Amino acid sequence: MSLTKVYIASSRMAEIGDMCTEYAALHMPEGYEICHDMHMCDIFISVLYDTIISDKFIKSKKLCVNFHPGILPEYRGAGAYSWAIINKEKEAGVTLHEIDYNIDSGPIISIEKTLIHPTDTSETLFLRCMNVLYDMFCKNFHKILFKQYSTSSNSGGNIYLRKDLDNAKDISHIIRGLTFSGKESAYFYDHEDKKVYIDYFGD
Repeated sequence: MSLTKVYIASSRMAEIGDMCTEYAALHMPEGYEICHDMHMCDIFISVLYDTIISDKFIKSKKLCVNFHPGILPEYRGAGAYSWAIINKEKEAGVTLHEIDYNIDSGPIISIEKTLIHPTDTSETLFLRCMNVLYDMFCKNFHKILFKQYSTSSNSGGNIYLRKDLDNAKDISHIIRGLTFSGKESAYFYDHEDKKVYIDYFGD
């Protein structure tokens, strides 16, 4: 009897992908094995894999799932932790969902959340959510292999593209819009919780 081949894909942060692959290898049930060629696998598990999967590939597999770094359906696409902070969300998280033919739109299997701290940057939030992701992977690995889970709808929400985040980095228009003689200037709080004002010096 042939073994069911499982491929774990990760390209954005190799460390978390390696951790999940190592866990999978140590906890692989009888009848399953790790596959090192994604095109030869039966089950495809994406852990921050940042390449869009083709319809043909999805149709050729028993199951394709994705651990998405963000809460769905609100935060599809890229930069979810940056946008969660920019949008003043109280929580961020990781979503496990089936992969379909659109961006992060497949049925939701599980969502795990963590609080966003007042001092969080997108980096610290990302790193904390990677711990959440690893715990989710360990908890759901066998459920994925045996497809022992239920799903919920994943409709609506927003799609954030990488170019959207690049465009958001230019805040000159915000500073200009908040610059008025005699009025409080734009500001941010530093690591000591002190206000730091940003002044605009135009022509």
